[in-house]
Amino acid sequence: MIEPITKTGVLISEGSSDQALIEILSHLLETTFPTQFFEVVYADPIRFPANASSQKLHQKIATAVSVYPADFYFVHRDADKAGFEKRFQEIEKAWDESKLNFPNVKVIPIRETEAWLLLSSEAIQRAAQNRKASAPPLPKINKIEGIADPKKRLQELLRTACGLKGRRYHQFDVQAAIQKIPRFYLEKDYQKLKQLQSVQHLLEEIVDCLG
Repeated sequence: MIEPITKTGVLISEGSSDQALIEILSHLLETTFPTQFFEVVYADPIRFPANASSQKLHQKIATAVSVYPADFYFVHRDADKAGFEKRFQEIEKAWDESKLNFPNVKVIPIRETEAWLLLSSEAIQRAAQNRKASAPPLPKINKIEGIADPKKRLQELLRTACGLKGRRYHQFDVQAAIQKIPRFYLEKDYQKLKQLQSVQHLLEEIVDCLG
């Protein structure tokens, strides 16, 4: 019996807080190509040279490729105030400047990764380890990509949902909780996610790159 081939993708992200994307990208790959097998790995800067933090994007890509050999690469940049198109062009230019020829997928949340984590009250409750908390009020799906500071909104929701007080409230690790949210996403949450314009662009990129 022939063993199935697993394709490896590496996520080159802006920061460690964006590791939450691993779960989302894995799900999108599995549901887009249900007969194929994938593994998505985070390019951890800890394994990069000491000067990597000051590298330009094309240099960071080259470093990640040398440290993490893979079949394809995800390059993540938040749209922030620059906008989707500008970030898209920046990533394309960086790949050209890197002189490398690997399949690559651009991952560009509008405005920040945290916007993709504002979809499920239950997932936020479970990430905050307090399922008895009142369901946090979430923005409507068609308003999410217009939120000026989704990171701040998500942090506020998690701190409220944790239900802690005093010293324990101040010790609550909100960044660790953010990483956990996609682990608790259900299929209905991914259906909401796919309504976001930036995720629709991502799905098109995945099909174009890997289809």
